Parts: sequence; C-alpha cells; structure tokens
Amino acid sequence: MRQILLLTFLSFLAPNEVFIKSATGQSSTYEDLCGTFSIKAQQTLEIEKTKLDKLFKGKTILWHVELLPLFSICEPGLTSEIIASLDHIVEINAKTISLTSNILSLKSKRVTMDALCDNIKSHLTLNSTSSQIMPADIENVYSTWRNDYLKQIDLKRVAINLKKLKEKHGQFNQPFTNEWLLVNQAKAAFQKESNAIFLAFTNTVLNGINGDGVAEIKKVKGIFLNYTQIQAEMIKHLSEAVKILEEFNIRREMWAKFLVGVPNIKI
Repeated sequence: MRQILLLTFLSFLAPNEVFIKSATGQSSTYEDLCGTFSIKAQQTLEIEKTKLDKLFKGKTILWHVELLPLFSICEPGLTSEIIASLDHIVEINAKTISLTSNILSLKSKRVTMDALCDNIKSHLTLNSTSSQIMPADIENVYSTWRNDYLKQIDLKRVAINLKKLKEKHGQFNQPFTNEWLLVNQAKAAFQKESNAIFLAFTNTVLNGINGDGVAEIKKVKGIFLNYTQIQAEMIKHLSEAVKILEEFNIRREMWAKFLVGVPNIKI
C-alpha cells in the first residue's frame, strides 16, 4: 500500500514538473527524460504486476542508472578540462600568427585548427552531457508523452534494446576519449615546435641571417618541417573528435525519440 501511494505521488510530481518548467520558460533536459522514463516504468510495472512479461518477473531494472549515461559523451568535469585545453591551443596559434602569416600554408592550417577547436567547444557546451536541453522537436513529443501511460510492450521494447544502446554509446564514448588523449599528448610537442618556429622567425627571418647562412636556412627548414608535422597530427585528431561528436549528437537525439515512442527509429 505504501509503495502504491509513493507511485501515485511520483505520477503527480512528474507532470507538474513539466507545468512548472513550461510556466517558467525552461526546457527539458535529457536527464529529465531519463528521470521521467524511470518513474513511468515503475508505475507500469506496479500497475501490471499481476501480468508481467517474463522479462520483468523477479528482476529489478534501475532505469535511470541504465539510461542516463547514454546521453553524455563525457563527464562535466572533463568537458571543462577539454575546453580549457582547446583555449590553450588557440593561444599557442595566436602567438605565431603575426610572424608567419605570410606563409599561406601555415596560416590556412592554423585557421583550420582554430575552427576545429571552436567546433569541439560548441559541441561540448551544447551536446555532450545529459544535463543539456533537448531539441525543440523532441521537447514537443516529450511534453505529450510524459503525460501518457507507458504500456508494458513499450517498456519491453526499451528493455530488450538496453544492451544494444550501451554498445552503440561505447562506439562514441571511448573513441572520443582516445582522440582527446592523443590531442593532449601531441599538445606539448605542438607547444614546443610553435615556440621553436617563433624563435626561428624572430632570430633569422626578422633579424636577418648572420654567420653561416646555409646552416641557418637548414635549421629553419628543419624547424618548419617539425612544426608542420605536429600541426598535421593535431588537425587529424581534432577532426576525428569533431566527427565523433557530430555523430554522437545525431545518435542521442534518435535514442531520445526511441524512448518516447517515436516509430521507425534506428538506434
């Protein structure tokens, strides 16, 4: 009896939370979706406990725990760390641009690298954690769905796909982490080569060649080659990180639609 009263209270709370958010102009997050799904699932399994599918008999599924991680590609703490590191990369680029802006190949790739950093920062700010708001089209469906009864057949549809959902999430989460680790590892070398090219252009190009001109030119060429190689490596990993983030955002929107019962969704 006590459990039924609790579920009745939760069913009252969930719709009213939407009313409060709507009245204050707040949008719902992926975390809200997972919380609401968990409440609705508990209600359904309690109401239909005498005719449960064998999938749910004698089993407790912690829906919120299972679903919430799907909508984050990294933890908020890591997000802040990555953004700070991206800002540092842009600062490194800015230091060399005034001296080497006449070398078009370097300038073009610096612009590319800065754009990739901005792209990643934008995704991390808007599309990386479950605490971020859902797009308007999903919000509209969600606002209706949360007040509808969740049928056991729809709950079963999600339950039998939990493993697949987690496997799909792993195809984004770990690769993104790996790419970011590679960027971070390369950043120290990039800083070193950026400083080297800055000093080379300051000492040789701007101040003129002194002593053995051939040796100095060879030295500058060597520094230039090292810089362009590490620059290319950075661009490669930043580009891959952007690709993963873009694909993850598309996929998590599909997962949200899947949870609220939008038909013909590929998870």
